[in-house]
Amino acid sequence: MTEKSSIVLSASFLIASGIVFSLEHIATMIYWFAQVFTGSYPTEPDHNPFLSNFFIIIFLILSLIFFTMFINLRGKRI
Repeated sequence: MTEKSSIVLSASFLIASGIVFSLEHIATMIYWFAQVFTGSYPTEPDHNPFLSNFFIIIFLILSLIFFTMFINLRGKRI
């Protein structure tokens, strides 16, 4: 694996985890706003998408692994 491919994969997984986290948070807020309009709602949304979605954690871990590979490959080149 080359330096370029490892940094591209690292950035891709980091962006993917951010997108999944954002979409999960948006869906939670839309659901909460829908509850507000019906009249029965909690004071705040009681959902933590970071811990409930397994893919966010997996993508972050993969991003860190590929970034570590990038640092190791770059260190060997110098």
